[in-house]
Amino acid sequence: VQNQLVYEFYFYSNTPCREEELLLTNILLWYGWQILTASRVQAKA
Repeated sequence: VQNQLVYEFYFYSNTPCREEELLLTNILLWYGWQILTASRVQAKA
């Protein structure tokens, strides 16, 4: 997942379109939320 995220970052960072940047931000926030939620669940277990 980490490598894919890095690939997506470079892919979108090389795209001048503003919508692509917003999409990248949403992807980063989504991944971050998933990781945060997963860590909380593991901490409770």
